[in-house]
Amino acid sequence: MRAKLILWPDMAIYVGPSFATDRHSHFYAQLCIGISGPLNLTGRDSISRAYEIAYVPSGISHQTESSADSFALILIDPVRHAPVLWSEADIPREHPAIEVASRWLPEHRDALRNEIVNGTEEIRPTLLRILREQRSGNRAEVTDTRIRATLRRLEENPEHLSLSELAAEAGLSPGRFRHLFRDETGITFSGYRLCQKTRRAMLVIGSHADLGSAALRGGFADQAHFNRIFRRSFGLTPSRLLKSGAEITFFQE
Repeated sequence: MRAKLILWPDMAIYVGPSFATDRHSHFYAQLCIGISGPLNLTGRDSISRAYEIAYVPSGISHQTESSADSFALILIDPVRHAPVLWSEADIPREHPAIEVASRWLPEHRDALRNEIVNGTEEIRPTLLRILREQRSGNRAEVTDTRIRATLRRLEENPEHLSLSELAAEAGLSPGRFRHLFRDETGITFSGYRLCQKTRRAMLVIGSHADLGSAALRGGFADQAHFNRIFRRSFGLTPSRLLKSGAEITFFQE
């Protein structure tokens, strides 16, 4: 199977040969799906566990093992899709993930796998439909209107808005704004901005730019900074991901 990396503004999917990662955690919620067989994840307790379809909530430390011949990794923006996602409280203590295959109807599992193997833009709506129909979610939505307005502003103008400017627009002190942003989204303001930069850089890479150019256009100081943040977030460097020869496709929503 040739590797594919499919990007949306709120989701990213890797499909292809499996690979191992270092231990990491990231802002995104993640589905890990074994295509040729179960895949193994390791959690905080360093015990390897097999999963058919694993759901890793935002911020959970985990390590992917190269167990199945091929797998799919799906990253989902947990702020935009909170109502259909599980929370960290659903995971057994020290485990890296929830096994969701047994919670889904067989036709849902088959439909998602078919879309993943075919690698079409229908993966995203198919997955979101399944999550809604299975009534998976219990993660809290962003309800504060000031933070909702901030998130819209960051999508419209991600590069040039400072924390102080956004706090002033919200009518809050910078300190109160930081606390409220984390309470509402589950991530720090600086962490959210780093995720935005990483996403922009990956979209630039998708246009066949080199890593140095992608890092700068994403808003990082240099390629080394991009490499550090990417590895800390995903357990491997961007160059290692690109060496897989993945075909990169970007879809609008």
